[in-house]
Amino acid sequence: MFSRINKKYLFIPIIMTLFIFMQSLLPGDVSGRQSGRIVTFILEVLSVFKIEISYDILSTIIRKGAHFTEYLLLGFSWMFIFFEKEYVKIGMKYALILSFFTASIDETIQLFVPG
Repeated sequence: MFSRINKKYLFIPIIMTLFIFMQSLLPGDVSGRQSGRIVTFILEVLSVFKIEISYDILSTIIRKGAHFTEYLLLGFSWMFIFFEKEYVKIGMKYALILSFFTASIDETIQLFVPG
């Protein structure tokens, strides 16, 4: 069925998965500082345009947006690995299953990390 799996690009979703897991292993204060720098920068840019938004709301948007983007890119990279014109739906199913599996492990890791 998947005779032409793009094995030479398999490193992309593997590296993305490792990145996601490494981010999950960061304690809450370290992760907060990372996203805090981005939030502060965006707040400064928005203030130039006289746009006001609370730090907490913007922080939530940035963190959730980053999380969503990570998994979106992971899903696309898995789809690219399994893509064959004749089996698009099956490739999408494998990509979804692998991304869901990664997300489940990621959430489990976060249970054991402080913060």
